Amino acid sequence: MVEWQKTVFRLARYSLAYFLVRLFIGTPIAFLSSFTSEGYLADSLYALMVLVTGIGFTDYYFKRHQENVLRDAFVLGAVWFAIGTLLIRILVTSMPLWIYELLTPMVTISTALVLSRADSFGAKPGDKSNFAARRALLYGLIIWAIHFAYIQFMVEVWYGLYLYKPLVISAIILFSCWLFFRGVRQNYLQTGILLGAIWFIVISGFDTILLYADILIRGDDNWVARPYFMTDGPFYLFIPLLTIHFGYLIAIKKDQILAEAGG
Repeated sequence: MVEWQKTVFRLARYSLAYFLVRLFIGTPIAFLSSFTSEGYLADSLYALMVLVTGIGFTDYYFKRHQENVLRDAFVLGAVWFAIGTLLIRILVTSMPLWIYELLTPMVTISTALVLSRADSFGAKPGDKSNFAARRALLYGLIIWAIHFAYIQFMVEVWYGLYLYKPLVISAIILFSCWLFFRGVRQNYLQTGILLGAIWFIVISGFDTILLYADILIRGDDNWVARPYFMTDGPFYLFIPLLTIHFGYLIAIKKDQILAEAGG
């Protein structure tokens, strides 16, 4: 079997596995979104499921195969996006959910960029820092401010932008990770875990404070608190998922570089 046939067979094998996982896990959640009164909660859980599945399969694949990361990332992102969209269209017909399928190519392509630009991360001349808590807090505040501005714009201008919230959150977190990890020299996975915890606390904490401040002013929490945490709660989990994913990618790439240099 020639090399291109091996590549096609490998990509097809992973895509088949992805299809089966999405069929038996993603479809029931999508049905909940269409046929239950808790539609927004089901939508949020569906977006979380797409992200977790995409990260899981992407990390598993690229830990073992890094021969042509850009090609494989674009192919897998396109195929897995098509699989998710097709399942929604055939089995559920809830087309707004197809927007969340864009999380998958976002994950695969960002993975390829990280792996192909691993030299952008690591020690810099004169850099004596590794993980800076103050810098992490500052990034967390900036991310929260952007997120808060987006929510305000969404409420005031067009609530339909809510559908794009998972994509916006993911893009902000991935870009922030790219900037933050440029100043990290080692312990990338541990940094991803710690960074995710800090950003999760900062962003969810400030949102909670503002939410209950609004409740105190209005004197009524029935229409604010429960719907907010039911619909937006799963989105906060995007933060540690993506930071850990980012740190893990850099760690496996650095380990590969060290292994090749030692071998």
